[in-house]
Amino acid sequence: MFSLRILTAALCVCGVASARLRRVNATANATASAGAVAKVEEKSLPGDPDVHDDWDYAPFEDPDVTEKYTGAESVSETLFVLACKAKHKNDIDGKARDKAKEEKFTEKEFAAYVKKLQDTNLATMKEACGHTNNKASIACRKHCTDNWASGGAASLPLKKQKCLDMCTKKHDNWEAECMDQVDNLQQVFISEQGNLANTKKCQQIHCKDFPAVLMMKEDEAKDAKKEGCKDLCTDKQIKAKCVKRWGLSADTASAAYQDECREETTEGTLDPCKDDSQKKSDDDAKKCKDDGKKKCDDEHKKCMDDAKAGGDDTMIGANADSICGVRKDVCNTQSTEKCMDEFKESLDKGMKKCMKEFKEESKKCFDDKLEAGEKEFKDKCFDDIKPTCKEDCEDRCQIRDMNDCKEDMIKKAFGVTAKFCKQLWRWTFDSEQIDMKTGDPIPKEIGGGRFKNIKRLGDKGGK
Repeated sequence: MFSLRILTAALCVCGVASARLRRVNATANATASAGAVAKVEEKSLPGDPDVHDDWDYAPFEDPDVTEKYTGAESVSETLFVLACKAKHKNDIDGKARDKAKEEKFTEKEFAAYVKKLQDTNLATMKEACGHTNNKASIACRKHCTDNWASGGAASLPLKKQKCLDMCTKKHDNWEAECMDQVDNLQQVFISEQGNLANTKKCQQIHCKDFPAVLMMKEDEAKDAKKEGCKDLCTDKQIKAKCVKRWGLSADTASAAYQDECREETTEGTLDPCKDDSQKKSDDDAKKCKDDGKKKCDDEHKKCMDDAKAGGDDTMIGANADSICGVRKDVCNTQSTEKCMDEFKESLDKGMKKCMKEFKEESKKCFDDKLEAGEKEFKDKCFDDIKPTCKEDCEDRCQIRDMNDCKEDMIKKAFGVTAKFCKQLWRWTFDSEQIDMKTGDPIPKEIGGGRFKNIKRLGDKGGK
């Protein structure tokens, strides 16, 4: 028959589950009934309908036998779970932390190394599922031959075949169930990876300045914090911290300085420049109009004088008012258009000049305010930080709180691993149900499993 000791070793749960597991399981199933007759009197005869009348206890009801073997099973389960947690939790954590100290891992490298160890455990257990099932199947079939076909003429081929059929049913399903256990372990490791990230959050919440303390013992962490705070509180480091703080607030300050400079430069530079430019354009336009009007009036007077001198017999003399009037209107129109073009050109030129001055003055204003504001901010920042820098630094790093938080995360992680290990034990133990009389396997699919009318210790309804 398949040995629990072989299965346990193959599943890499460590050597705690010894040969006693085989004895406990087989005896717990078979002896729970056979042991129930421990006090039967020798005079009882097979076939006697009253065979149980003189027994102290009916089959399966001897409390001493039940207590003995359920207790043995409970102890073995406890040892198995401890070994399983050591394999899939303690060993991985210990190896990862030792390696992290040697290699000075970053957080990302630490998580990757933990995953590498977990993947190795998964691969080993997955390989063991097929190997162990094949070995156990051979052992099961050998039992059938030894039990039912080694008696020569007294061999029982039908019994042997029935036994072989039970072996086939059991081991056809067992490997698939074993692979389900691998999947369960993978989910445990995924949860572990999440708990590792949560553990990192403990450091970020309680000791953000010093990430390395997460993997240190408490005394080492306290010394590291003290030295770290000393380094963080030099003048150079305080100034660097103030530079970072200024970087975080510079955008807000810059927006305020821009608004101030825009308002100040508009009032002090742009508006006066626009007013001066408008006045100059207006004055130039008025002069242009006046000069044009005078020119047109002079030309009109000259036209009229020339017409009078030519006499009424000439065409211009006979039509002086009409001809000279038309010439005057044309002159005034052309002069007005010329003046308007010059006025617009003057306004555009003046506005461009004003905007250029406005931008230059605004930039100068902004640069001056930003420089002065940055200096004032950093000076004030330094003066605020320096006096209590070390005390504030140490207050920001609460090692005890960080470790309490981390321990809570670890307890949750161990709880997940322990739950997996317990159900792995029970699946392993329950998969080895045998017939109490023949020792033949009883697959789960036809009703096999742990002896069902006796509760496990610690289970609801048990002791």
